[in-house]
Amino acid sequence: MRFLRPRTVLVLVVAFCLPVLAGPKVFNIGAKLLRGKPTISADKTSGYYIWYDSKGLHLRFNAISEPRLYTGRIDTDKAIKGVTRVREKTGGWAKAYGNRIVLFSATVRPGQTDGVDIAVPGAHRAALLLDIDGTHPVPQEVYLGEKQTNPSGLPMQLILR
Repeated sequence: MRFLRPRTVLVLVVAFCLPVLAGPKVFNIGAKLLRGKPTISADKTSGYYIWYDSKGLHLRFNAISEPRLYTGRIDTDKAIKGVTRVREKTGGWAKAYGNRIVLFSATVRPGQTDGVDIAVPGAHRAALLLDIDGTHPVPQEVYLGEKQTNPSGLPMQLILR
């Protein structure tokens, strides 16, 4: 019976473990896809709407037929100057932690739209980890910019400039 050399075993272990240790693939989203505020139809489509403009990064989320819990984390490469909830009276929260991380959680009832606006002057990148009802959304539940393009995958890193 023939055994593998120690160096060969080490190479095989590294080759199989590195992809696992590297974590999930992150999909880059170009600035062009994030331009323009989308038309949001709270009674027709459910999911995240994301765009970027001179005021900052904007997320909106809605529900069609049943309440949905939207949660997420946004990491930016520049300091956050402000975080604003769209519908503060409906419950939920959005807070900056440190000066580059925003966490949010909100339950949206059918026909409602909620969201978060993040003022982050000079930002070039933002990484988004999003959930709907405790699971990652499918790309068809995420709409980017005015054209409402779906991303090729999740999680996303937004290239803002």
